[in-house]
Formats: sequence, C-alpha cells, structure tokens
Amino acid sequence: MLYRAHLVAGVAAGGAAVAAAHGAGFVRTLEEHLSVFGLWVVFSLLPDLDTASVTQRWFYRGTFLMLLVLLYQGRSAEAAFIGTAAILPLISHHRGWMHTPWAAIAVPLTALLLWDLFWRSLSTGD
Repeated sequence: MLYRAHLVAGVAAGGAAVAAAHGAGFVRTLEEHLSVFGLWVVFSLLPDLDTASVTQRWFYRGTFLMLLVLLYQGRSAEAAFIGTAAILPLISHHRGWMHTPWAAIAVPLTALLLWDLFWRSLSTGD
C-alpha cells in the first residue's frame, strides 16, 4: 500500500479515535483532541517506515527535530519515549507485525494509554 493510502486510513481512523476518546471522556481540550488525532495519523504511516521510502525519510527527519526540541527543553523522558517508539518499525521486516490489523489498533492505543499514564503521574507527582 502506498503511503497515501496509509495516510487516508490514518485520517479516518484518527477521526474515529478522537470521537471515541471524546465520548469516553479521555480527551477534553483542543490540544488533547489534536494530539490523539495526530498520533493516530503518524502511527498509520508506521507500516511503511521499515523500508527506504518517502514516508521513512520525512518521519525520521521530523522525529529527529522533535527529539532535539524536547532535549533542548529538558524533557528527556518524553524524548526517550518518542525515540523508543520511533525505532519499533526498524526491528521487523517489511510486511511484518506492523502490517497486521491488530497492530493498527494496538500500537496507537498502547501509546495513548502509556502517554496518559505518564502525564497523570507527572500531574499527581507520583
């Protein structure tokens, strides 16, 4: 599947994820809604990140810049989380586990849950 098809699927799934997260009370602010949507769209591109592609080049350029900004801001925990997640597609072969239907749901959902737990622990001081 070309990256465009992954992108279209990610936009559709991201919209559904935002609606479900909003309905469950998981997201409340515009920033949270955009974060959920953006995460789903980015993760929809992951199946194409295990091969040399346009998607891979732009994803890792963006990830590198994001990591630099986070490190500059002293947010090393977020940088470590994002850096670890970014290498996941590279530890498998093409059409591997990242191309399975369960991964399309489980990977972004796990990331959202871990991110939510991380932010809750920061806000409560745990």
